[in-house]
Amino acid sequence: MDQNEDSGNHHQAQLEFIDELLRTRFQVSVGRTNIKPVQDSRKTFPGPEVLTYQISLDTPITTTNDGTNQINSLQPGCVAIPKGTEVFVVRLIKLGGKRIRVKQNNSIVENEVAIMSLASAALQKSAPNIVPRVYAWGSADVKTDQPESSSQGWILLESISGRRLADVYDDMGPGQKRSLFTQVSVLLKSFQTFTLPAGITRFGQVTYEDDGQIVSKETGSWPSYEAYFRGRLEAALREADHDEHIKGWVDDGLRERLGNFVTQGLSAHFEELGSKEEKVVTHAVINPDNILFDPESGQIIGLTGYESACILHPSYEFFRILSGLSDHDVADEREGGNATGASATTEDSRAFRDVLRAADIKHPQSIEGFGKVAKVDAVLQAIRPLSLVDTKTLELQTREAIMQSRDEKKKSLSKLLDRLGY
Repeated sequence: MDQNEDSGNHHQAQLEFIDELLRTRFQVSVGRTNIKPVQDSRKTFPGPEVLTYQISLDTPITTTNDGTNQINSLQPGCVAIPKGTEVFVVRLIKLGGKRIRVKQNNSIVENEVAIMSLASAALQKSAPNIVPRVYAWGSADVKTDQPESSSQGWILLESISGRRLADVYDDMGPGQKRSLFTQVSVLLKSFQTFTLPAGITRFGQVTYEDDGQIVSKETGSWPSYEAYFRGRLEAALREADHDEHIKGWVDDGLRERLGNFVTQGLSAHFEELGSKEEKVVTHAVINPDNILFDPESGQIIGLTGYESACILHPSYEFFRILSGLSDHDVADEREGGNATGASATTEDSRAFRDVLRAADIKHPQSIEGFGKVAKVDAVLQAIRPLSLVDTKTLELQTREAIMQSRDEKKKSLSKLLDRLGY
């Protein structure tokens, strides 16, 4: 079976899953021509495959305010599908299988839904309604005794109309961009000042208790910010060891150097971090692909893409925000700083920094020790660069081109470790 045929079968299986889900759980019949993919699959490595589809109904949903269109009562983090809804979104989250060898936490869907609920609460006064409402969800469970097993998780949520910022950013003038940056700073301040539930005591993922309270997960969370990065780095190295292109970076002693950095050098990069115990709602990828924008009003009307969101230190939000506009000292080490299609210029970076300073929030220039933690994140991103692990990217390249890319990434990673003294 060739790649195109395999891809076609995979897409057909997704359509069948959505069709059955809507019929059996919501008594909604929808033709498969009304199920449209709205974005390519992107992954957080190691992480799930995420596919997003827009569903257009020929007949609007009929429901009541108590959600009686659903077989079961409303789940935590959910609202009833509003009467008259004709368009909504289904996100499919798949764990396990041969592509993901590291055992996955089995409540990644719960984390995404719970973080969306926290984000909505945090933005209730400053930017209401930009977080899509969740209508229902189902877990993606991987059996711990069967590492190659997989299961389809899903989230049914509100569709927010708007243009992706990536599609309009390059046409925006300086004044429009400054207004955009100001709006982003408001979102950040709302996240930073939001009081988290008492049950959130760790860094990382959250989940729901039986009573609906949001708490830190027992697995998928860590007691400190440093421990979070240590766990991520160790997982990335395990994944790299199994990757057919990266092959663990074993040549030229690079794998040993990486191991030494994790075991011997990590702690020093967190010693100067200010307020290292502080925890905030962290979207993690507030970038032009995940911001929905209304060009006429100049307003952000949607913030999507919560698959990487969790509870972390305020510094983390700036590592990939607006495709590198935070402009910290290791920005050049990151692959695809503007891969979303928006062109972040020096003027944009300067304007964004000015807005952040004026907003009286924690930002890269005000967080003591930010630069050292950013270097740790640069190493994390360099261990499994997108160009060597993204299936869709690899399918478009020859073996020779992939190996050339590997050589380039190896040199960059080696230089980064040189600068860090490892």
